[in-house]
Amino acid sequence: MGNQQATRRVSFEREQTGLIAISDSVAQRLRNADGGGKSGAKMEQKSGDLLLPSLITTLPTQLEEQSRALTQLEEQWQERHKLLEGDNERIKLTSAEEFIKAVEHVETLFE
Repeated sequence: MGNQQATRRVSFEREQTGLIAISDSVAQRLRNADGGGKSGAKMEQKSGDLLLPSLITTLPTQLEEQSRALTQLEEQWQERHKLLEGDNERIKLTSAEEFIKAVEHVETLFE
């Protein structure tokens, strides 16, 4: 009794500046959650909202890393696709050759 925790839904609205603004009450809860408000991250207050400037510096770096990783994956898949196309062509040629041999063998049987 009394030990049940309520589930809370939190929604974030992204501003055009790339920052996420949160209300003062959410900021206060975050401060209390990490030991009385002693946070290692530097935070600024602007027009009643708490902005997290660390997102500004990490977001472009993360986007660049993801872009490089995506480019690398794309190259790997293109290479894999070329290999599979080559394998498919070899199998098709082998099958065609075997079919021709089988037809010739059948023709010799019925001569």
